[in-house]
Amino acid sequence: QLGLSSKEKDESAKEGSEIVFENDLMFAVRPYTEEASCYYGKNTKWCISATEARNYFDEYTSRGKAFIMVLMKKLPERDVDRKIAIVFDDLGGFEEIYDAQDDQGSWNDLRDAVARNWSAADGAKLYNELEEDEQDEVDKQLRALTKAGTENIMDNPPEGEDVEARIEELTEEYPIENGDVGVDTDGMDGETYVMFSAQFQVEVSREKLLGLPEEREQVDELEAVIEKKIDNSLNIYPSMIEIYGLEEGYAMLYFNFEFSGDGYNPTVEGYEQFLQDTQDIDKKYAGIQRVVALSLQELGYLKREGIDALSDKVEDMSKQLTNFTITDNTEYVGDEDISFKSSY
Repeated sequence: QLGLSSKEKDESAKEGSEIVFENDLMFAVRPYTEEASCYYGKNTKWCISATEARNYFDEYTSRGKAFIMVLMKKLPERDVDRKIAIVFDDLGGFEEIYDAQDDQGSWNDLRDAVARNWSAADGAKLYNELEEDEQDEVDKQLRALTKAGTENIMDNPPEGEDVEARIEELTEEYPIENGDVGVDTDGMDGETYVMFSAQFQVEVSREKLLGLPEEREQVDELEAVIEKKIDNSLNIYPSMIEIYGLEEGYAMLYFNFEFSGDGYNPTVEGYEQFLQDTQDIDKKYAGIQRVVALSLQELGYLKREGIDALSDKVEDMSKQLTNFTITDNTEYVGDEDISFKSSY
């Protein structure tokens, strides 16, 4: 928020957070907003508190994560354990911690941080370096801190994103004119995974064909030629190319191009990126059709017609039309043409 004074920023951050635990040793707060997360995470490298790079607070919260940010009051300002972010699930279960340098840690690492803070005046000792009665006191502090965090989260669980609604919005926002996108969700270990793929199909009338690939080897050869041309000409990389309609009774030959969601994050954000990339493929659909035709022609299954038939005559025409420069660009898929330029 531009133009806010320091006092106003303090007040705004406090409104977007809740103190969950405080004593002479520790101060713990639950941020509910990105602004509060940035405020209490100042001078750390936490991605949920980033201000100059992408901030992940809202994304992780939408996945059911909750954060308790702890200030270890007795540790010096530059100590990596001075600020600790504890990650809980949406039921208040402990998951992990991150120190001020954003290094991941376990329950034992949190216990060591509490121990170092508790013994700061005596050398900031790790838990295993303490006497048994001292360890008991650290355990008591740790239980009080995490219990307060768990109770707060159980009372105020993070509001997860309505994944289904967001998927529907994105599907409408990124329409695919010439293909189909399939998307599904699956819940596992408290996470919602989004799975997706896309398909484009080119149809060729069997009446136009001079013949059909009959053996499996011939089908494989045709698919390989198509794959090579589509890679080289359009920079499109389908995960699978399949040909249907070779059996008797079909009026059309179907060339199916599948694009898998492998390599994308199985999240709403990954689905959005996939749709953006699929729109780029959609814009090249005419080029895909052209590649299919050229591949069929190359293997003798389709007669060369139109601009391709004219291309076959360019050499003879160049000899006859000596006052013209003829440029044959039919090899450029999607931008194919034959130009005639007069020398005068």
